[in-house]
Amino acid sequence: MPNVQQSGEPRLTHIAALKKWNHFTDSFIEAQTKPIETVMDNLVAAGATEEFLKTFWKEVKHLCWASTYGQSPWETAAYLGASLEARDLGMTYRRIGDQYVAPFRAAVEKRRLRDLEANGLKPFRVMLHEHHGDRFRMAFDCDATDCEHAADLAEEAFPGCEVISCTWFDYSQPVSDECPKYGKETDSKTACEAGLIDERHLNAGTIDEGGAPC
Repeated sequence: MPNVQQSGEPRLTHIAALKKWNHFTDSFIEAQTKPIETVMDNLVAAGATEEFLKTFWKEVKHLCWASTYGQSPWETAAYLGASLEARDLGMTYRRIGDQYVAPFRAAVEKRRLRDLEANGLKPFRVMLHEHHGDRFRMAFDCDATDCEHAADLAEEAFPGCEVISCTWFDYSQPVSDECPKYGKETDSKTACEAGLIDERHLNAGTIDEGGAPC
């Protein structure tokens, strides 16, 4: 079923919606003339986050645009907001616009990395034993200046842990064929060997000593 207006959700008038969400319009983010990657970069630069997009969609989805033959000023943002809302509501709701979610999240990550770089930080994954002698390795992801800093952060998060390896993930670069999930490595442990957990930004997960997910 398509996403429908839920009782109690906010409803803006056309004028109020255009004033509040003008920076998400297709014309503002150049949705009609630029490739999808640039459009998503523009949307992120305009301040879009997943929460803002869901709020935006709830406030404008009741509006009709008869003067433009039903075409909303926010086609791209609306598709994104609808898809993100549907993910929260469950599988019975249509994920219209799902094709925009991955490019949008990639743009968010690109912006995050650019902000990190401006502050002298990079994303690292530290593999560790929470306790000396443990069989299981844990993955700790953080933003740090270098591997030594990342290891310090891991030890702060898990006092008494045993650090095994530290790897810099360059998410902004294309991943290699040898390592389909992660980017460049910085030590003897490859990023793939150190990152056998599906989510890149999982704060803590475990794999067994042989490398298989547990």
